Amino acid sequence: MDNKKIGALIAKLRKENGLTQQQLGDKVGVGSRAVSKWECGITVPDISIINELSEILGISSNELLSGEINKNKETKSIKQENPTIKKRN
Repeated sequence: MDNKKIGALIAKLRKENGLTQQQLGDKVGVGSRAVSKWECGITVPDISIINELSEILGISSNELLSGEINKNKETKSIKQENPTIKKRN
């Protein structure tokens, strides 16, 4: 687990969802200081809120814990939006 990568991903997705640190903290039952510590890579979210946090951010818990969005997931959505892209077998 890379605390810095996880924190950077949380910050990126929080901002994309238009949430402040306080709003995200309120949604998962922690303070804005805890969210700030996650985003700075000082700490990581407690395991008890990983599922709820990943759901709020729109990613899987595996993606959250790896600090990376699954590229296959992005490719799949691009293919669905553009039907002219053919699947490779």
